[in-house]
Amino acid sequence: MAISALAAGLAACGAADSTGTITNTVAATPGFVPGVPPGYQCPVVPNGFDPAGSIYRLDKSGTYYRVKDMSQDPKVLAMTGFKRDIPISNYALTDQQTASAGLSFEVLKNALPGLVASSKTDMKKDVSVSILVEDMKGEVIDDEVSDYILTWFKDNVKPKPGSTYFIVREAVKAGAVSYTLKQEDLAKLGGEAQMEALASGNANVTFRDNNGAFEIKQKFTPDRINICIKSDEIVLGKTSSGSAASGVEATLKPAEPVIKKVGEQES
Repeated sequence: MAISALAAGLAACGAADSTGTITNTVAATPGFVPGVPPGYQCPVVPNGFDPAGSIYRLDKSGTYYRVKDMSQDPKVLAMTGFKRDIPISNYALTDQQTASAGLSFEVLKNALPGLVASSKTDMKKDVSVSILVEDMKGEVIDDEVSDYILTWFKDNVKPKPGSTYFIVREAVKAGAVSYTLKQEDLAKLGGEAQMEALASGNANVTFRDNNGAFEIKQKFTPDRINICIKSDEIVLGKTSSGSAASGVEATLKPAEPVIKKVGEQES
């Protein structure tokens, strides 16, 4: 997992222009990217969410735990209902934070570890970061695949008290994310020299001055990294045995889970 911090809630939908690019200028809910349809969780910083066909759970505090990645199961791989490498248009958004102190800074710190803001910076004032998500591909599972994974879950998982379980139905992966700041915002976040020096120490990050608009571009190599997922909740019923995993009653329903932070992988 590349990034271990998430915050709650999907903010808002964007509108697609004639090129298919989705744009949104509404202030984002802290930690999440607007710009894709409802039902997707899109952390503002790509974080390596599990692929379509994986299972995760949220505990009472909203902490995310991986449970099982079923995407490499031989039976899943053999199913025609698992679609991969679906082309998706780039999308752009503006993260203009007024009430969410420090979000723009936290976004950039993940691209440029070690970034330090000016001591005079008041992060509660407007700091505008334009974000472009590029080189995207999607993957999706259909009902046949999700039903197979649900059967596996019923037979193999003993649900933890207080946890809610989910199957990832769709995932969006990006090859790069670009962050653009104006001169005045760059000064609030440490200045040009600091960012240029930090970028030079990371082979996957570049920094350039594009006629007064400063761009930080983060590439994910050798593989794309998941930036958005869409999930179904595994709705649990009673069990036929209080101790055995087998016998769990469970069905699926669409969900928009609130992920607040990330825990450790469980299997």
